[in-house]
Amino acid sequence: MKFFIIKFFLGLFGFIFLATSIVSITIITKTIYFSENNILEQLFTNSQICEDQNIDKNLEYCTEVVTTYWMILLTIISSILSFINLFPFFVMKKK
Repeated sequence: MKFFIIKFFLGLFGFIFLATSIVSITIITKTIYFSENNILEQLFTNSQICEDQNIDKNLEYCTEVVTTYWMILLTIISSILSFINLFPFFVMKKK
């Protein structure tokens, strides 16, 4: 009984994190390639475009950049947690 409960929760959390990772990748793709602003060149550069004094001019642009950064972080974390949960889910065998 414990085996099935543990395997159920590992699979549940693993597939939830996998779905979160896929949704995050979709949002990253949509934000980078299908937005009006071209933010691909500005990612991971040390530009000062989104500073406090410039925030009023480029609010939509800065929002897309920050959204992309958070989605990249969420994708990395959810992919790691998905692997941690799904690897034992598929490897576990009842004796």
